[in-house]
Amino acid sequence: MSAPRLTTALVASPRLAAALLAAHAAAGLALAGVLGGPAGGLAGALLAALGAASAWHRALLKGGAALRALELSGDGEGAGITARGVRVPLDRSRCGAGGGWVLLVSHGWPRRTWLLTPGMLGEREFRWLRLWVRWGKLPAAAYSDRGTGGKPGGSDELFAQAPVCGT
Repeated sequence: MSAPRLTTALVASPRLAAALLAAHAAAGLALAGVLGGPAGGLAGALLAALGAASAWHRALLKGGAALRALELSGDGEGAGITARGVRVPLDRSRCGAGGGWVLLVSHGWPRRTWLLTPGMLGEREFRWLRLWVRWGKLPAAAYSDRGTGGKPGGSDELFAQAPVCGT
């Protein structure tokens, strides 16, 4: 019998998008100042545009490769589900978590990373994700809290036919 799973959807984070834009814009200004001239201005503008693309995909969850849902199990297995419906296995040994962030890393090639913040999941789900990243376990409440047959946050029907990436 396989371990119960937690499936939960992600929501966009305008605060993370603003932070990504601000960091890339500051780096672009610094690069423009160091290089100087038209080449510096162009390099700085390209770096700021890279920040906009990063915020679009990573924080606002737009585009086909954007992470839209997580599927975690109590035995340490996990996967991200992209907007295209592709199931991307997660490498828990490379993931990290702090009080206000979780870094998820995909297994296999190409390696992808996602930074999640508390606003992208419910408070409980974010706490459960941090527990899963650190210890590979989920609390019993993650399976029984909502009376959804052990699958809070959604049903498996949405992801049952998702193709597997990187296997």
